[in-house]
Amino acid sequence: MDGASLIRWAANSIGGIADADLFDLYKCLDAAAISFVREVKILTDTAEILTVEGQQGYVLPANYLGLFARDMRRRFYIKITHDDKTVKIPMTSAEKIDAMQPADAAEWPARFVISDYPVPRETMRGTATAEGAMEFGECVLEDENADFTSVSKRDTVHNGTDSSIGVVLEVIDATHLRVALFDGATNAIAIGDAYAIVPAPRQQIFFNAPTSIADQTITVKYVCMPDPVFSPIGAWRLAEKQCLGICHEAAFLFIDDYDYQRTPDNQLHAMFLSEVSKTKREIAAEILQAGRYTRRG
Repeated sequence: MDGASLIRWAANSIGGIADADLFDLYKCLDAAAISFVREVKILTDTAEILTVEGQQGYVLPANYLGLFARDMRRRFYIKITHDDKTVKIPMTSAEKIDAMQPADAAEWPARFVISDYPVPRETMRGTATAEGAMEFGECVLEDENADFTSVSKRDTVHNGTDSSIGVVLEVIDATHLRVALFDGATNAIAIGDAYAIVPAPRQQIFFNAPTSIADQTITVKYVCMPDPVFSPIGAWRLAEKQCLGICHEAAFLFIDDYDYQRTPDNQLHAMFLSEVSKTKREIAAEILQAGRYTRRG
């Protein structure tokens, strides 16, 4: 379902919104979609990360929501592969990781935990070197002097010249970003516009011991965020009925967070929870029919 339809459905649930509230409603849609996916674990992705000798923490992809793969004991796990050997590493608690306190690096760490990445990326600043006209609510930020390879979807972008704020939708390549801008004079990019990109927070895998071998492959199967939808032509990989439930939750969040003159409509939230429950039952039925109930991972 495209962003134009999502905004229309959510706005109808609220009773209409002002143009100045568009960005806020998109943010509520994004938050509701993330909540839905986190609850039902309907979108997944796989990351492969290479180990570094002596390193203990490894940053996860920007769209990471939670681990997906479980072993026969229902423990979340990741895999490490080196040469022809693959080892499953189960997740544990931060308290147990702290209690282990290893003295030496390990070829095969025994446990890991998911934690906040403690080294935040710096805000990136620069100047646009090309025009980026707004089309269908999106525009391209080009800076031939930049290196956008460390930028991620959902990073916040500011156009200091236009006084607009928005979201990174796609890293096209090292010098081009696709962005959606709001609340500015034109919500577009002009040559010479000063921009700043504020990174979103990240999480990391933190092992009980540093890895002692470089270039092992860490394989992580995880629940991933839906793509950010902040324009009329953006879209999610979700069924229409699921999108409608998300729109109800977005309307509930908008009233709760931004419309201080109205009481949040709990019926909207209840309709969202109902769709979450229905989707969970459908997924469970599919697993049962496939004979995978006890082995789901």
